[in-house]
Amino acid sequence: LLLLLLGFVVVLSFFVVLLFLCRWRLLLLIVGLLLLLLFVDRRRLVLDERERASPRTSVADESDETSTAAPERRWRSTRPTTSWKGAWRRTCRGSDAGRGNSRGVAEVTTWPSGPPPP
Repeated sequence: LLLLLLGFVVVLSFFVVLLFLCRWRLLLLIVGLLLLLLFVDRRRLVLDERERASPRTSVADESDETSTAAPERRWRSTRPTTSWKGAWRRTCRGSDAGRGNSRGVAEVTTWPSGPPPP
């Protein structure tokens, strides 16, 4: 675990140095977030292995409250607070968003019948 933490600190410091040197900060930020997710996933795997190695209590020993409350709490903590569709709609709006067009969708303009104006 100490080696894993040391590796994470080295990668994080390398990322910070690159952040100041590199012009593509958005790309670098995405790479850093992916590395962070990888670290968190590895940490979860280590914790799962420890849980498997530790002696488990039988289901009969646990009360009904703890056996039903723990999965519910875990599920609630992993639920996203906002939907990705709502965030996508908020960030990717049309050019005329905010001018009476609440949905941010570009309105289609059609020519009147007859030749186009000069």
